[in-house]
Amino acid sequence: MKRIFSLLLAAVMLLSLFSCDKKDAEEEREEPAYTASDIAISTEHFSFTRAEVSYVFHKNYSDFKYNYPDSVDMYNIDTGSTLKSQIYYDDYTWFKYFADAATEYMEQLLVFCEGALTEGLELTDEDREDIDAAVRSWTDYAKDYAYTEKELFGKFFNGDVTPDVMRSFMEKETLAVKYQSLIASEYSFTDEELKS
Repeated sequence: MKRIFSLLLAAVMLLSLFSCDKKDAEEEREEPAYTASDIAISTEHFSFTRAEVSYVFHKNYSDFKYNYPDSVDMYNIDTGSTLKSQIYYDDYTWFKYFADAATEYMEQLLVFCEGALTEGLELTDEDREDIDAAVRSWTDYAKDYAYTEKELFGKFFNGDVTPDVMRSFMEKETLAVKYQSLIASEYSFTDEELKS
């Protein structure tokens, strides 16, 4: 389910990337100067910290760079320079594009987390073991290649991302995916409904 959820996110990002047209003057969007603290979000029972926002932003950007190199080339993204100075279209920068994508994704996760809480869903011991194993793969990598954890996480994400930040995000993401799976399993449509 985690892989399916990740693939769906990548598909949504690519669709929005390829379907993007020039903005009309009357469709100008308000674009504040994003910082990680500006786009940290919360709901009644769940929240994402500034560091978790950094994690998602950099993870999405890294996934995009490594999984879609042809798109990086096609859009002339200079991966060695700041995204804040590279224009996606009009005055909309690549930094704002990935910041918006991170915000939308995290908003969806928070909605699903609230739904999970309402349904009484919780992480199982197996879920927590999977999350611990994923985080441990990073800390083990740091040890194996003589990095400090701070150096490794700073290299791939940002200086404020730590193993605890990664774990905190993964716990919420896993809970959200569990609820999304529950919803999907309850869907029931006739052929006619699916067609329409």
